[in-house]
Amino acid sequence: MDEMGVNAYRTAHYQQSQHVLGLADRRGYVVWTEIPLVNQVTDSAGFRANVAQPLCELIRQNFNHPSVFFWGIGNEQATDNAVTNGILDALAKQADAEDSGRLSTYATHKGDADGRNDKGLVTYDRQVRKDAFYYYKANWSPEPTVYLASRRWTQRTAAATTVKVYANLDAVTLTVNGLAQGAKAAADRVHTWPVTLRPGANVVSVTGEKNGRSYTDTVTWTLAG
Repeated sequence: MDEMGVNAYRTAHYQQSQHVLGLADRRGYVVWTEIPLVNQVTDSAGFRANVAQPLCELIRQNFNHPSVFFWGIGNEQATDNAVTNGILDALAKQADAEDSGRLSTYATHKGDADGRNDKGLVTYDRQVRKDAFYYYKANWSPEPTVYLASRRWTQRTAAATTVKVYANLDAVTLTVNGLAQGAKAAADRVHTWPVTLRPGANVVSVTGEKNGRSYTDTVTWTLAG
């Protein structure tokens, strides 16, 4: 997270350790922390009491952490009905009563694979940084960054394509199979070139400079033919 230049962090759907929030305090992160109300609710007094208790504990235990800006009251409910919305409304009012100086929040997004939380900026096994990771790094981090997007799409079927690069360098120059495609500079750190691949292996390379030092990223895409 520090590598990417992160300054905000949403925790998972349960109480975090004091160590985690302490690290966020020291790093100056803005934290959204959350109770484990996920997927579905039960229309009963026992269920309502069961979700109210962890919200109370979450707020009272973490009230003095300066990193905490948001109290999360739920996540990705499967139904949008009176029972679900009534429970969420009660939790929002409870959070305001406990701490009127912070906001309550709710998350609604979904991933692509059933049974697997594959959202986020790295793969579920934390081994691969996704393209979006480098978009944010190029915009948030002072570390010189140049990254060719769609690099894992190595087997291509169409010759005409757009090369996209995330970079915070002064300017970047693209070459495809050694042929220059021009230099680009973009305020939003997103640089694109329309190119035509040839059948077989295509070496795509982007180079730029910052503070007198050169940085390069290279991929090989193979066009069926």
